Amino acid sequence: MKKNHLILIFALVLFAGACRKNEPAPELAPTGTTTELDDLIRAKLESEGRFEWQWASDEQVWTALTNSDHVMSVGYQPEGEQNVRDRIHEININDSRWSAARQSVLNLILESERRLDPDITAESLTAFTEDVLPVVDVYVRNPATITLLRASGLVRYAEPMAYEPTFGAVDRSDSGCGSNTPAGGLTSPADYTNITPDCKQSWNHSYHQINQAWESSTGSGVRVMIIDTGCSPDQDNLGASLNQGNSSGRSISKLVTLPRPSIFGIQYGPAETPDDVCGHGTSMLGACGAPRGEDGAAVGIAYNCNFTSVRATVDVFLNESREVKGVADAFVLAGNTSNVKIISLSLGRLTSASQ
Repeated sequence: MKKNHLILIFALVLFAGACRKNEPAPELAPTGTTTELDDLIRAKLESEGRFEWQWASDEQVWTALTNSDHVMSVGYQPEGEQNVRDRIHEININDSRWSAARQSVLNLILESERRLDPDITAESLTAFTEDVLPVVDVYVRNPATITLLRASGLVRYAEPMAYEPTFGAVDRSDSGCGSNTPAGGLTSPADYTNITPDCKQSWNHSYHQINQAWESSTGSGVRVMIIDTGCSPDQDNLGASLNQGNSSGRSISKLVTLPRPSIFGIQYGPAETPDDVCGHGTSMLGACGAPRGEDGAAVGIAYNCNFTSVRATVDVFLNESREVKGVADAFVLAGNTSNVKIISLSLGRLTSASQ
């Protein structure tokens, strides 16, 4: 359901672009079939345990772009730079060498894309702005741009941001979502035990020796950042009732890094909020640090920790370019927040996302 409005807007944008020009559209490379691409992804997942876009051909990358939102993540570097991934936290993209490399890559993209549409500008190419990481996120409509980028010594990687295989008709878009209504029929001691002052402890805590860990720490003074689908404003135990019973003196902040939805640079819909509309983020926050309270609810592992909840995604399956951008920005936020000591992320995708 959530993709239908995006497809409609995408179609309207393409229609508007077709009406704007009278000349015939340039002949583009064939897009290929997603079946062939998905077969490659499946084979690599089975043989290597992962899929890297560098294993795909230019034509397969073009297929991925044309069957998603055309957004490509391009990691850049000055010529001859080494081990960028290991030094990513030390790089200042405003340094003259890095800014020059960025501009050269943008110029390469712009020149290639203007062969299809002379009216394209650097601004209309940009899908998301980047202030920290050596990355540009751009709309690519010319398959020749892919070949140029992948051959450039200034480019570390050039990957489709949104494409994920379906492997048949499987739809993972709502993966991990659902209500946070407590399950009925649970019994003690098979499913939980009652502990002081008046809360429930999950059956699996004993397997992880949580009680023994509590003798050393209950999370007091530690801030945990949960990068997920946000936090429900209706969950009092992650709000007004965060401090109760044996949980005291702690705080929770709720942020959002998920960009507004857009297509070819046109944003639509209201700005995203920190509120969880999926349910998964709320569940992860509760498992991590729900209070050891007096209301009969379940206790979290670090029931005295502080929280930063970051809504970076729509759901658990990262199959939108804005979700990749949201997660990347959340990690940057975590790295630049000195009192965050633990980062928790329970999200994923099948293909690589170097950003």
